[in-house]
Formats: sequence, structure tokens, C-alpha cells
Amino acid sequence: MKYKYLLIGGYAAAHAARAIRERDSDGEILLLNAEEHLPYERPPLSKDALFDFSTTPTTTEVFGHDWYKDNKVQLSLQTKVVSINREGQVVTLENGGEIGFQLLLLAPGASAKKPEFEGADFPNVFSIRTWEDIEPLRQSIAQGSRAVVVGGSYLGLEVASGCLKRGVDVTIVDSHSGPWSKFASPELQQFIQSCYEKLETKWVFNQKVKSVVGQGRAQNVVTEDGLLPCDLHRRWQQR
Repeated sequence: MKYKYLLIGGYAAAHAARAIRERDSDGEILLLNAEEHLPYERPPLSKDALFDFSTTPTTTEVFGHDWYKDNKVQLSLQTKVVSINREGQVVTLENGGEIGFQLLLLAPGASAKKPEFEGADFPNVFSIRTWEDIEPLRQSIAQGSRAVVVGGSYLGLEVASGCLKRGVDVTIVDSHSGPWSKFASPELQQFIQSCYEKLETKWVFNQKVKSVVGQGRAQNVVTEDGLLPCDLHRRWQQR
């Protein structure tokens, strides 16, 4: 089948569908999303979702099921596009199916970049991008007592805060000289650092992670200066 509007993505694609429908009440809209959940807000993943277990995919939805039905927006979840034929105006799906389009919007967002150091594939080494990332991380936070967070950025500090609220000891490893060092003044960096230190957070500055070691799971993070014990390791890089 050929659609007037084919949207690929989640949060941004859902908002695009609303904007399109406000201007075109009849054009066929199909939204393809690779995830199993309705498009949702991602900021809560590094905030409430880590320490407030009442936060769920449903509570973070952009729009509920009824909105898509009422606005005649067809939605296909767990659907991955593997190729796009721009000239032929058709996309090929992972299952071999094809969908035609008049206008195509690509809005998949970023993806978590997997670190290149050894041990990044241990089951208790996490990145945050989707709800599928959050569920095992929640379990590890509930069961673990020591977390190493790599990166002193906004998101790294948010994750550290979530771990602290769950009673987990936190060490933050930052390759720079202080938190938010790329844009914050020395005074602001010191203020942020001191706020976390009051919560007994440990900081390791000017260090990079060389590897993560352990027997079947991450037990120590190896930096340029030594070992940091951990039950869970959280990385944040985005591409």
C-alpha cells in the first residue's frame, strides 16, 4: 500500500503526525516505530524512571492509543525499516514487506554509542536510550550497592542522582577536569561537585575508562589510575 505520509520514528514522528493532521485532515498517515511501546517522552528515562517505579511506558506516552485512532494515524510498532528507495518511493521492512510513500519523514533520533573498551558487553554495563534499557537497569539498581557512572554531563549526573535516591554508592568518572567543564564556569563546576559530594558521591576527574573486568559481569572498572569496584556500570555516549 502507498501512503501520502510515511513517518519513521518515535517522539518526533508522533508530533509530526499531529502537525500534519492539523493541516491535512484526510491524507493517509502511517507511523513506523521499531520499539514495542507507543512513542514516548525520553527525558524521564534518566530521571523519574530510575527511582520512581510508578513511571512506566504508559505514563510517558506522547499520545494514547485513542489519539491515533481518532486522528486516523495508522501505527505499526516493532517495525524496522532496512532500506529506502527514494526514486521508487518505497521502503523495505525487516520482514521483507514494502511500503510506498509520497512524502517520507525520517525522525529516528540518536542511538547510544557502544564504548570500545573491553567489558562493555557485560550484562550489568548499561546505556540509556529506550524503555528496554531501563528495566534491567532498574533491577540492577535495586540489587546493587555500587555504581560507576562514566561522564559528568547532564545525563550522567541525572543517572547518578537516581542511583543515590535508591541508596546506591556512586562514583563518577569524568575525562575532564570537572562536571560540565565544557560550558560551566569554575565556580559552577565547584558548586555542582560539592552538592554531589554532600551526598557522598566520589569523583574521578581527568581519567578515562580503559576496561571493565569481572567474572561474567562487571565487578571493577579499570581507569588509567586503578580499579573502581562496582555492581553496575552506566555509560553515556550518544551519536
